[in-house]
Amino acid sequence: MAQPQPAPDAELVFTTTHDYVFAQPGPLIQIFGRKVAIDELHKGIEGEGLAVRPDQPDHASTALEQSLDLLRAKNAFPDNEALLRFTAQSPELQLAGGITPEDWVIRETVLNCVYPPFHFQQLNVDFVLAFLRVAQKCHSEERVYQLVILTQTTQVQYRVDKLLTIFDAPATHSVYLYRHFVRGQDGAIVENWKGFMLRPGAREPTPEVAPPLRFRPDLLLRLKRLRAKQEEMRKRAASDS
Repeated sequence: MAQPQPAPDAELVFTTTHDYVFAQPGPLIQIFGRKVAIDELHKGIEGEGLAVRPDQPDHASTALEQSLDLLRAKNAFPDNEALLRFTAQSPELQLAGGITPEDWVIRETVLNCVYPPFHFQQLNVDFVLAFLRVAQKCHSEERVYQLVILTQTTQVQYRVDKLLTIFDAPATHSVYLYRHFVRGQDGAIVENWKGFMLRPGAREPTPEVAPPLRFRPDLLLRLKRLRAKQEEMRKRAASDS
């Protein structure tokens, strides 16, 4: 008789080798987390051949870029130049591309949504989620990103969490990050970050066909109406003067 599958939000724990996560020998480790988050970690490690990078970057932003580069390598994330072109447009053109001011609004912080809670010292995860929310607009939301964060909680115990950018569509791609804590020279606890990499011997990803950058027809119509209204107001002001 088949065993019932745990619910997506069920809290699970599994024991695995150090090499499974870090591509290096070491003691057995335990990973805790909800089933949906653990599934995403397995998908990244087994399906994509990823592992935590061994090096410690100078700054958390470097760790984020390293993980984003894994998506860029398979044409699944816009490069910085394309992002800059897309977000540096006028508010009207941004609106036509689907970017709204609400995309940058942080309505509810994820500060305490993981354990241990975020410190937001080097990396503001609220802002990272907003950034990913805007980046997915580059392809009309045909790509939806999520954060998968693996956190070291003790010497041999870890927790994995999944953070969504939006809640009304399933994620198509994950950005993987590793978080751990060290004690600084002043004795204070410092939150450090690492990116993920392709583990040695893993197959290079096959580039995806990037959805085209395109404007939404409904937003283009709103843009035309807005410009027509602005032109009408300009003419009215000129006739009154």
